[in-house]
Amino acid sequence: MNINRNERKRIIIIGAGIGGLCTGIRLQHAGFEVKIYEKNDFSGGCIRYVTSDDELFKIDESASLAINPLTYDKIFCDLAINPRKYFQYISLDNYYKVFTHSGKVFNLSTNLVKTQEELNFINNKEVEGYTKFIFDTSYKYLIAKDKILNRPFIDSSDVYSFDTIKTLARLKVLNSAGDYVKGYVESKELQELIFFQTFFMGVSPYKIPSIYTSVAANSQIEGISHIEGGLSAYVLALQKLFLELGGKICFNSFINKIVIKDKYAKGIMYDKEFIPADKIVLNTDYINGQRNLLNRNIEDIKLISNFEKNINNIDLSCSTFIIHLGLSIKFKELEIHNLYLNKDFKIEIEKVFEGKLPKNPSLYIYYPSAKDGSFCKNSNHSVMNIMVRVPNLKDLNISWEDDTKIQLYSLCIKILEKALKIKNLSSYILFQKITTPKNFQENFNYYMGSCFGIGHTFFQSMVFRPQIKDKKIENLYYVGASIHPGNGASIVMDCAKIVANTINNEKR
Repeated sequence: MNINRNERKRIIIIGAGIGGLCTGIRLQHAGFEVKIYEKNDFSGGCIRYVTSDDELFKIDESASLAINPLTYDKIFCDLAINPRKYFQYISLDNYYKVFTHSGKVFNLSTNLVKTQEELNFINNKEVEGYTKFIFDTSYKYLIAKDKILNRPFIDSSDVYSFDTIKTLARLKVLNSAGDYVKGYVESKELQELIFFQTFFMGVSPYKIPSIYTSVAANSQIEGISHIEGGLSAYVLALQKLFLELGGKICFNSFINKIVIKDKYAKGIMYDKEFIPADKIVLNTDYINGQRNLLNRNIEDIKLISNFEKNINNIDLSCSTFIIHLGLSIKFKELEIHNLYLNKDFKIEIEKVFEGKLPKNPSLYIYYPSAKDGSFCKNSNHSVMNIMVRVPNLKDLNISWEDDTKIQLYSLCIKILEKALKIKNLSSYILFQKITTPKNFQENFNYYMGSCFGIGHTFFQSMVFRPQIKDKKIENLYYVGASIHPGNGASIVMDCAKIVANTINNEKR
């Protein structure tokens, strides 16, 4: 229900990431006056294009995801707007092509029957267990989404309600993803395939709560598509919609602080100017927002949840090392989404959380040129991202200077050459750029370069995660990867809906 224009409340959103844009769209549509302040000259945060100097190549900087069409259409459909007027999908037959160090190559199809056929060829004993895992996990996710993930836990009464405790017990959330998956499949390679998909959350699959194995299960059940132009194109579609609704974005706008008086956020200080607001939403890195915008001392920063934890004891997610390539060749061997599972899988993952670089990393290879020609000006060219999970900057024994980057870059290229059975891949590389944890910290203000925010350990997930509303400041709200329900573009979009609904349902 829209409110009278003369009574419109002023909402300031700090940060034009995907969470800030989605929150802004929903609030602007509901009748609020929304203005977003963004420190960079572009929206989307780390979801943006990396472009070569000669403009022959462009590719997503970081987020390169298996897209569930229903999720990305939802914000448009909720506003009764046709999403096809803003972006297009390219359908995919396979959601992952999988390469293993032993030389096996197989596809995980968006069609479950075809996936079962592939698994039967690889290991016929595991088809039944994998199928049961898919359906059981998807069902549990639907319960979690309704009862836990898509609702806020602002008050203690919400956390300790009988319904919440009953749901948590029913979902067996104390089980780790590692133990949970092993209850369904025995094949080490198949276990590792599922584990690697949960590793996209930035936490060890051997410690993350079992509910997050739904990342693998839902892609299989619901199917995926590719957004033409990548996720960066989707961000531009959101920006366009927000502006068309009458919202405003102030780029190159560094906010000094949020002005607090009598436990109420009065507004912001921007370039020595005070700008008042009725409500403020932070779409910034949670810890940096607490430190730099609210001036809360490190010793005093607590998780904004019903489980307090000093900042020094917060478990951060890992980070990512990304190689962006522009190539003079196209690879028929690759799909858009590809996984390479290397040997010593568990050992190499555990190294990441011990502050060590992996020696035999498993890779996620994003190759949009397999289906989408919009990333290159030359039809014979292609682009690729190679992603490796690495420690965040809290582990000080990694410098991320040139020697480190060259070492890891060379290792990844050798692994890719092995997977594709190609020699001298470097001779086809026309453009390259590298993104490190240091870049995530310096360019996007991720605390310690932890690009997935606060880690999804049990006591930092669901009801224990930072919530959408500040505990001490009445009209201050949060949206983003570190906020419940969690990280990942689609989940942050769910968080934005929770924030907007909460603000919209409060007294005006």
